[in-house]
Amino acid sequence: MTEEKLTPADRKHILFDLKNSFLAGFGFLAAVLIFMAITHSGFALFGFSHHANWIKRILITFSACVFVFCIVAVSYYNHYLDLINGKKIKLTINKYKIVSKKHIHYLVTDIPNYQRIEIDEEQLPYINRNQPLNIELAKRSWLVLFISNGADNYLHKPTALAA
Repeated sequence: MTEEKLTPADRKHILFDLKNSFLAGFGFLAAVLIFMAITHSGFALFGFSHHANWIKRILITFSACVFVFCIVAVSYYNHYLDLINGKKIKLTINKYKIVSKKHIHYLVTDIPNYQRIEIDEEQLPYINRNQPLNIELAKRSWLVLFISNGADNYLHKPTALAA
């Protein structure tokens, strides 16, 4: 286990993950607000019974969604710390096994503090379980930046959906 500085490609990978997560969250919040505004406006236009304080209910529901979004955003705090500190962990794992639980795949090792590393299903066909595995993780968030049995990164291999 060695500690190295993040490369520009690693920083891009972390930023890409953050950007996609936040855009999905903001998209969900916008969809909830638009749905509620359209339904209440439709009720008003077609004369269905709606309460006079429908704007207050929209704001309360939207505030609850923003609160949940903020809680989720706090979970990405470690990604920001990784970008600020600029450190990654490089592991070479000789003894490991891959365990799957409910569509989530883990790499189980005997290295202290790194006994269970989450990996994507797309990398499973490329991993040769008879050879040592090289993994680079962001130090705080454990985001997988590199995974390979050799020198080529399995994160950049084409997936079955893309092929």
